[in-house]
Amino acid sequence: MSELKPITLQAETSAGKLKEITDKLEQGITELFESEQYKNYLNVMSKFHNYSFRNTLLIAMQKPDASLVAGYTAWKTSFGRQVLKGQKGIKIIAPAPYKIKQEVAKFDAKTKQPVIGREGQPVTEEVEITVAAYKVTTVFDISQTEGRELPSIAPQDLEGDVEQYNIFFRALEQASPVPVGIEKMEGNMHGYYHLEEKRIALREGMSELQSLKTLIHEIAHARLHDVDLENLSEQKENAPDRRTKEVQAESVAYTVCQHYGLDTSDYSFGYIAGWSSGKELSELKESLETIRNAAAGMIEDIDKNMKEIVKSLKKEEIATITCEWSEHPVFEDGKTYSVLEFDELMKSADAEWCWKHKHDELYSKVKFTVNLPDGMKYVERQDIGDGYGGVIDFFKNQNSYVAQYIAENLEAAKKINLKQVSLEKASKPSIKDKLAANKEAVKNAVSTKNIKQSEINPREEMGR
Repeated sequence: MSELKPITLQAETSAGKLKEITDKLEQGITELFESEQYKNYLNVMSKFHNYSFRNTLLIAMQKPDASLVAGYTAWKTSFGRQVLKGQKGIKIIAPAPYKIKQEVAKFDAKTKQPVIGREGQPVTEEVEITVAAYKVTTVFDISQTEGRELPSIAPQDLEGDVEQYNIFFRALEQASPVPVGIEKMEGNMHGYYHLEEKRIALREGMSELQSLKTLIHEIAHARLHDVDLENLSEQKENAPDRRTKEVQAESVAYTVCQHYGLDTSDYSFGYIAGWSSGKELSELKESLETIRNAAAGMIEDIDKNMKEIVKSLKKEEIATITCEWSEHPVFEDGKTYSVLEFDELMKSADAEWCWKHKHDELYSKVKFTVNLPDGMKYVERQDIGDGYGGVIDFFKNQNSYVAQYIAENLEAAKKINLKQVSLEKASKPSIKDKLAANKEAVKNAVSTKNIKQSEINPREEMGR
């Protein structure tokens, strides 16, 4: 798993940080343009047609995940690739002009006036004119073909796990104006925004970093580039072309990810350069204000959503455990613990005790009450040194229905505790910190010189 390397930002204000990030983006792409790899890429990409606004919509409506499209013959002759058998083509409108001969009035080249014949009638001549016409033609996406590999400036998929991934993903889902789904996809497509069905789809099985980056990219499309298909004429004039849309969406994704300490430059620089029309970066430079505003709005929504998610997790009613009394100093009499903390402390204390006292039968008793969310309270006693480990395993090893019910509740509570711990600020001590702080106490507790007389009695059966 690759290491995530966020850039270091010097700016203090939010606006300053966004500008700094987009400046780094522009610099990184400019450097990429100087590479030999990019020159090879341009040689091939120049052979692809730049489709009109209406054809771009037609392609998006029929195959939302399309990336590079060409006709059947073009794939074979220009790119050395063959359309796979059984593939359904994408229908678009192509120019089909034709010529006709027509009698028209003859004009004098000097005076620009009609030429009049001997009988006073205008002189005519036969000319060939071109009549504008259109036809339906078929194209195919690269994912529908096989053959020679095309040069690319985009790297392999991003790799890396993201801290608080589930919370981040939920916050992004809530920030999306359309539903988000996961599905299998052909080729190298990572995701798409379905213009007609108004939904976002992500490729199944991607890494956490790639999934988050792609989702932000598609949300940017949904926010910036959505089109009312029933009102196309009113939107065509101001609509950005496909190149600009992709540059904007990926730039927003890069900027938002960098804000949260996730570096996607290895992927984003190549992607944006690939969709740019040249070294001048006109699409990027003309869109900087749009990109910064869109990123700022998304960051604001994500932060708000994450706070609400954290708040809901903290309010959720889950099981807790109260220590009634303990012969072991790692537990505090009368204190109520989260299941995570109590379980981990019990595991640590039990393991230490079993190792120190493997040749005798010494135990340290802990009496506790399990407080379940349904209001039920269950009083139990566990002996540190009996080898059960944590409190959850202690209940799992009992055969009664009640014990299994308690174990299920404790496991559910521990999962929620883990989410809560991951969302705690760095300034607050985590469960790991608390366990580390108690490590010395655990070691000291297993020394017989610190054990109460009642602790060295042979083990008493609990009658369970």
